[in-house]
Amino acid sequence: MAQAPVAGGLPPEAQKALLKQLLGRHKNPVLPSAAVEKIADDLADWSLALDDVIPRQEASGPTAGFLEMAGRRCGEASVWADDGFPGDGALAGVGSLWPNAARMEAEVNQEMTAMQLFLEAVDVWLFRDGRPFDAGQDHSAVSRFPPYPTVIQGAIRSHHLVLCQVNVQDPVAVAATVGAGLELGQRRVRGPLLACRQGDSLMHLFPAPADAFNQAGHLQARTPRPRPDGVTVSIPETVLPQLFWSEGEPQKAEGGGAWLTGEALRDYLQGKAVTAIPTSDLFEPESRVGIAVDSARRTVREGALYDLQVVRPKPGVGLWVEATGFDDWPDAGVLRIGGEGRGAYFSILKAPLAWPASTFSELPPRFKIYFATPTWFAHGWRPADWGQFFQGQVSLQATAIHRYESVGGFDWAAPAAEAGAHRPARRFVPAGSVYLFSSDCQARLRPDLIQHAITDWGAEIGFGQVVIAPA
Repeated sequence: MAQAPVAGGLPPEAQKALLKQLLGRHKNPVLPSAAVEKIADDLADWSLALDDVIPRQEASGPTAGFLEMAGRRCGEASVWADDGFPGDGALAGVGSLWPNAARMEAEVNQEMTAMQLFLEAVDVWLFRDGRPFDAGQDHSAVSRFPPYPTVIQGAIRSHHLVLCQVNVQDPVAVAATVGAGLELGQRRVRGPLLACRQGDSLMHLFPAPADAFNQAGHLQARTPRPRPDGVTVSIPETVLPQLFWSEGEPQKAEGGGAWLTGEALRDYLQGKAVTAIPTSDLFEPESRVGIAVDSARRTVREGALYDLQVVRPKPGVGLWVEATGFDDWPDAGVLRIGGEGRGAYFSILKAPLAWPASTFSELPPRFKIYFATPTWFAHGWRPADWGQFFQGQVSLQATAIHRYESVGGFDWAAPAAEAGAHRPARRFVPAGSVYLFSSDCQARLRPDLIQHAITDWGAEIGFGQVVIAPA
């Protein structure tokens, strides 16, 4: 397309910058940055008089043409809702868009509505771990429970597309409704956490902390102590000056084989002995045998026998999820989740559960951070700088971490022929890990952390959720 003369002396790059600013002020704030770039590139080709947009209450001439075209392009992406402007239809009142920017900015800054869901299995669930699985190569697939946040965010966003009746073959419409890829805009997903019914109420369940040991049937935290003489570890003492120790004979940590309620977790982090709930009381694995099918020949594939491990939650046991920015869901229903498109009953909690975290204006001199969901750090088990999560001075003293977990998966939104269809595998610090810090008594979590998460990746979808308590 031939480029029109630049009116008002604005160069094309300045026009594009104004376009991005204009697109960033629409009513729906969840348009991914990639979509904004694409729309801005398309519109910049017109090179119309953007300097006339700002001062005019009534657009006319080339400016009106620009605004009409901008409204049509963004309307196709379901960006501007009909009720965002006066008059009838999505394009009505587009000429007066800029004078209404202050009102629209206030709407954008308004807090989105959060809903809490409880998911229960229709039958069984299949949530594979990070290992690749192809019948005929690795014959056994193991389920992980609870699943990773990547699984839950995909299920929530996919069901939201169903509820909104969006054509999933239209990437622009999908991006405008639920975001593109892992870019959710202002939408958020928190969890999943294991949960179970207790009478008419619901309670969170957390994996046993990694620094726990069993003492007379109760979980007790190991004591952090300076390194004794003669003990050598691979981590320098300047990085990790203390280690977790327990008195008496060494015992294996409980790990993910036991679970704590929110109240028990708070007590545990404060040094009290607590009673845990064994995994066998909450869910059980089941093995299924299958064989791969050649769809073209409609016959089984020779040598493609495989074993599949699924999870059967006990009655009243399921997953708790919090989702923000996904409006107009029914109070209850059924959605697809995990491998083989297994079903889950969902219900919106009328009495939302409180997160069992303590609120500190300033962090205590010594405090523990417990990771309720897995987290990813650029340097493996730690970030490059703890200062990116804290204001003030904090110093890591000791850690208790189980074996890393590999999180990858398949991106169903990407074409199968593209290399990006398979997400890169990352090594995550598992849920239940405990980090002990000391502070200068003036430290606090940074207020701009997404969902108060401590992670270098995935805070928007639920990774890095923490519980903090004095040590």
